[in-house]
Amino acid sequence: MLMKRSSTSEIEIRPRHILLPFLIIATILLSSCSIKKPALPDMTGVSFSQYMARLNDIQSINASMGMGYEAGEITMSGDAALELTGSSLDMRIYHLGFLAAEIKEQNGVVNSKPRLSRDRALLLVDGIKYGFFWWRLNGFDLSETDTAFILANPSRKVVVDKKTYLPIEQTIFLDNGGQAVIHYQNPQKTDNDADVKSDLSWYQSEMTLKYKKHTVTTYIRSYTASKTIPLKKEQ
Repeated sequence: MLMKRSSTSEIEIRPRHILLPFLIIATILLSSCSIKKPALPDMTGVSFSQYMARLNDIQSINASMGMGYEAGEITMSGDAALELTGSSLDMRIYHLGFLAAEIKEQNGVVNSKPRLSRDRALLLVDGIKYGFFWWRLNGFDLSETDTAFILANPSRKVVVDKKTYLPIEQTIFLDNGGQAVIHYQNPQKTDNDADVKSDLSWYQSEMTLKYKKHTVTTYIRSYTASKTIPLKKEQ
């Protein structure tokens, strides 16, 4: 039995009727999946010296994060849990859910399993510690540009955005004449309901630490800053 063939105009129109609903659905899905970034803080009217004094009240930081490590052709990734105070660092690094490394520092004394090379220890101890506690500089000189404050002493230099009061870059000057550099990006807020200008909940959720051929990148998933030092549980 012969079937009647549709006209050319019908063949041209039919695909448009099929594509239109598809495009509408795709547009809705893409818009619903887009991530809304929080508006950046505007610290206009807040004294920078007073803000620094409030930061100095922070005694401890807890964070969970993803980590990536690169050195030449070597790349590794994992997750980390961090407990940090002004005098101590306790970090556990996991790979595929298993404990891969444990690093402890207390008043400058570093212990790790497995043992770290000097360059890795620099990034994973000093880099992490100074990266989070960026405002802890003794006897620093303060200068400024149109867009940034610059805090500097013989050991470190930190560049802070003038509008957000968040760090942009930090340089660590080493005893051997070398330099380690930290770049910050992707600001996040721990409490979306808090007043931007009266709390300390903003932080940079990505840090890239570089020294020689070594690069460590952290992607912070959770962050808590406290004015107290948590009591250690007895083992």
